[in-house]
Amino acid sequence: MGASVNWDRLVVVGSLGFVVTMVLVGAFVVHDDDGPIRYATRPDQYSAGPIVDQAVGRAIEQYREVLDEGKNSPDCTLSDCPISSKYIPGVPEDRALFTDAEEFELEMFPPGKQARSGFSLYSVNRQDDGMVEVIAFVGAYKCFDLQDGGGSSGGTFLHRMLLAPSQVDEHEYVVIKDNFLPMMMDSVYSGSFDPLYISRRSAAELKCPRRKELIVEN
Repeated sequence: MGASVNWDRLVVVGSLGFVVTMVLVGAFVVHDDDGPIRYATRPDQYSAGPIVDQAVGRAIEQYREVLDEGKNSPDCTLSDCPISSKYIPGVPEDRALFTDAEEFELEMFPPGKQARSGFSLYSVNRQDDGMVEVIAFVGAYKCFDLQDGGGSSGGTFLHRMLLAPSQVDEHEYVVIKDNFLPMMMDSVYSGSFDPLYISRRSAAELKCPRRKELIVEN
């Protein structure tokens, strides 16, 4: 006699649990050297002009590709990762091995599993010191093991990033900080704004094997 387990339902429940966790964590980890940063609603949208906006978009594209590569590699751990975003050309040597968001994603998803992400650039605000504050909606997903039912987990999350001019090309940028922001109801991604940059890669391109039903023999 066998029992049927609805893995599609379990995957959905797991995904929702992950999203809730990410949202709650976002409400607590958002910080910089000046203290907590909180947004009650979606932040104002800024542009630094098409040249800077595009340069920032390219930098975040490279950064997210490196994060995905790290999550896909069994050689990348929280204590040692030869492909962390710190090693992107132009990043200052004194930057931490991981950004806060990068470290959290590695904790949530053990390395060595298939992952993919994409993003829409919402705001680019150039500061007087040459730094750039960025707000972006990042879609990040990762595959479950097939023995756990397959499918994927993840969602779209609001990020605040700080970028600095690259140390190898002053016209390009590199990511210095990356934190999750709380996702309030009116800041959930809806496509209701004109993105300043859209990544070439998309999390929707992640194709995960799915096991619809598992029969357990008694």
